[in-house]
Amino acid sequence: MAIQFDYDKLNQDRCVKGREVMAHVKEMCADPMGINTHFLMELLEKNKDTAFGREHHFSEIKTIEDYQKMVPVGVYDNFAPYIERMTRGEKNMLTADEVVHYNITSGTTGVPKRIPLTQKAMANYMYYGESLIYGLLDELPDDRWKRGRRIMLMECPDTIGHVEDGTTCDILSFKLNTQHKKYYPIFNTSPMEAAFPRGDYETRYIHALFALKDRNASCLAFTFSSHCLEFLRYLRKTWPMLCDDIENGCVNKAYELPDDIRASLDAQLTPDPERAAELRTIFKEKKQFVPYVWPNMTNVNSVATGSFRTYAERLINDYMGPDIHWYNIGLCASEGMYSVPEALDSQYSMFIPDNMFYELLPVETEDDLSTICTLDQVEVGKEYELVCTTLSGLYRYRQADVVRIVGFKDRMPLMEFVCRKGNVIEMFAEKTSEKHLIDAVDGMAHELSLDVVDFSVYPNMEAGTPRYDVLLELANSDEVTVPVETMAEVLTKYLYKANILYYNHVMSKDLAPLKLQLLQDQTNVLYKEMLAYKGWPVAQIKPVHIIRNETQRKFFFGLVKS
Repeated sequence: MAIQFDYDKLNQDRCVKGREVMAHVKEMCADPMGINTHFLMELLEKNKDTAFGREHHFSEIKTIEDYQKMVPVGVYDNFAPYIERMTRGEKNMLTADEVVHYNITSGTTGVPKRIPLTQKAMANYMYYGESLIYGLLDELPDDRWKRGRRIMLMECPDTIGHVEDGTTCDILSFKLNTQHKKYYPIFNTSPMEAAFPRGDYETRYIHALFALKDRNASCLAFTFSSHCLEFLRYLRKTWPMLCDDIENGCVNKAYELPDDIRASLDAQLTPDPERAAELRTIFKEKKQFVPYVWPNMTNVNSVATGSFRTYAERLINDYMGPDIHWYNIGLCASEGMYSVPEALDSQYSMFIPDNMFYELLPVETEDDLSTICTLDQVEVGKEYELVCTTLSGLYRYRQADVVRIVGFKDRMPLMEFVCRKGNVIEMFAEKTSEKHLIDAVDGMAHELSLDVVDFSVYPNMEAGTPRYDVLLELANSDEVTVPVETMAEVLTKYLYKANILYYNHVMSKDLAPLKLQLLQDQTNVLYKEMLAYKGWPVAQIKPVHIIRNETQRKFFFGLVKS
């Protein structure tokens, strides 16, 4: 039986809640440090009788200075023994509150971590992460965003994992989507067969087919802007086939699917020659096709800061145009919500002082913990590593995320995500960051009019003289006429400009000139598919801009064009 929804009432309730969250965030801007101090003291009082609280004398802490003296700055390994005992059912280890879920990381830096999440922390994910956007959208002059569903390529297993005591343990979005599985088709264009695949079959095609069929879609929702760019590039490449399938009202026979999946999908499709004809005209005539394919398209919800900014710029320039709004979802990780967007179309976000306690370690002081600042001590223009205390039992936790303070909204610092600390190449202390590499590749691509899908750089210490091996994937690379030698020359010019230390080490012959090679088409898609096959959640897979391990090295070098 189909679930009935009153969309007008639903959107009205969303807007009311969204305005409430906006007002609350604005109120916190008046006294972020006072609220953050109160948050910390209340949290310590609540957890003073936990194992961690007793060991670190929470009951004796009266000030922030006391807290900083009695509790050391830590990383995940410092908390892992407590978490291990918690997963076996022991209570009052890190938090007095019941842990209702363990967020599992994607494991990009080693063994996956299990981050505890209390009910209050989960509620705050929803309060700040799900509701704020509706308050911001409600301020727009038109209400097109209310008229359609989301295009979202999130894929979830039918069941999720558990730890020994029975508590769920998986990606948080898996838990939330699985809990509300029956509502998924109401809010999203993708059918259940793509969102909750039952077996190993092609899902990107299914997502694309149903997204194009739905003329009223109003939101593109992707974890990272790189995923959104990849999806729209796929539409541009495969639209003739997709339009034929929409016209015929059936799944393409070229795709291998279980009989029951194919039958179910075909039952949800009806021949639509009018929509197919409309789409063919749009794709033939419009470069920035998104607002024409989906006239109600109002906003993109995605990460677009740090290394993802370049993808967002390409999306705007090549696919969307300037009139679709961007909801940059702020800094969010397995440990919690770190920030919320300042406004639509802003790269900047605001701290949430009643959700976690913030300390900020100036990057320029390296690991000198005596220089740690609180929210009232930060300086505009400086970069800081976040050190946070969460609702779920992580105390003075080094997240390794680096942010830049860009200004203030009232007394609330505004920040911009910069990068993950340590995500640099240091073969001879040249400190080439991911941003340096992105700026150089973007400069080369612009000068030579190349459509760069993505790139990876391997710090090659095995070469006669150490060098950077740059692996570049271009769209339709067989049609590119620019010589690889020219690409390498122009890329080198921009890399010298981005990082003078790299230039100095090449000039002194510590480093050999970079070597550039082209990758086969679809290499980066295949990398994601490989990790997905191994059980990694697709939505959490980030581009590999710096090759760090042997698995990555073998994969990408194995797909270099001959």
